Amino acid sequence: ILRCQNPSEVVQLLKTWNESTDDALSEVWSSFENETDLSTSVANKIWLKEANNINADWNKCLENFDLIIDIAARNQVASLIGACYESKAVIYQEYLNDTDQALQQLAEGEEKITYAHKFLKYYRARIYQFQKQYEEALVIFRQISADYEKDKHTGRFLLYRYANHCAAHLGNWGEAAELAIKGKDSLLLTTESDQILA
Repeated sequence: ILRCQNPSEVVQLLKTWNESTDDALSEVWSSFENETDLSTSVANKIWLKEANNINADWNKCLENFDLIIDIAARNQVASLIGACYESKAVIYQEYLNDTDQALQQLAEGEEKITYAHKFLKYYRARIYQFQKQYEEALVIFRQISADYEKDKHTGRFLLYRYANHCAAHLGNWGEAAELAIKGKDSLLLTTESDQILA
């Protein structure tokens, strides 16, 4: 995955794995659940560079995500499904200015996985934060922080940063300070390349 240079290569690799009859690949799919950063890396490779493109082809990104979601569903990889729906929501919310569609993606993700995966909860909290519903956002950030810590997910420093922002807006200064420390500690354990991927 890390060697893939563009979205097409990522999609082709996943298609190849999906079509293979090699029993050893079951361990590869399991690795996505055991190392959820892998799912985030796949999703980021589909859209992150596009965000720097003046003529971003978001439709192509969304099509690629749908292909990956189908493959992930066939192989029961919840974290990859969650990461893809989270990224679709990011595109709709932050680049296409369509909050309703962003929320729809999160709802579809929950339906596909059959539960609210932490990636989907995380971005729902971000939408609450964008809407200045800080209490609602903070409740979710609190709920999922233990899961992010358990997985040592590289994006947890962002979770703490956003939670800190919400706590400060609510005047919860003690909690804000605690979150700032947790964010700093998790950032120190994260490499520069991991920060970019997060």
